[in-house]
Amino acid sequence: LYVISIYTTFHKDEFINEYNLHEDEHHKLFPAHKSVNGNNINLMNPVYSEMVCMWYVWKNNLISDYVGFEHYRRKLDVKNPPKKGHCYVFEEVTFGETIYQQYSRWHNHKDLDFVIDILEEFYGKNNEYSKTIRESKILLPFCTYMMSWEDFTEMCSYLFGIIDKYS
Repeated sequence: LYVISIYTTFHKDEFINEYNLHEDEHHKLFPAHKSVNGNNINLMNPVYSEMVCMWYVWKNNLISDYVGFEHYRRKLDVKNPPKKGHCYVFEEVTFGETIYQQYSRWHNHKDLDFVIDILEEFYGKNNEYSKTIRESKILLPFCTYMMSWEDFTEMCSYLFGIIDKYS
């Protein structure tokens, strides 16, 4: 037997009724738009709801065998958790353009250039991570996924460790 915790993030109170959001054995609601008990960064940027929830779960050590995050409009199936070293994702999208091109079309490309600079400082020029951003056409949108607790903490240590170092 194992414990699965899936955090459903939302950034408007009216979404609770509009999308029939509720807590159950596996699902926990996470309001990314207002302060919550415990160590949190919610008010830094409430529209990055899944990211602030990930940080919250990681920093507050809310351990379960498997941890997942879902967008209020996209739900995960909790019946078959992935094996350690694997991640179940809600959807994989293949674009006709690269991740970099797609991001640049809708956002400020300088943000992504900064991320690439950080990755290249850490891992060297043209490392696998910056190469993926520049060349891959596969995107895992919606920050809706589930993985083992060990894999999650390893990912957060990497991701938020780089952010902490440069913020």
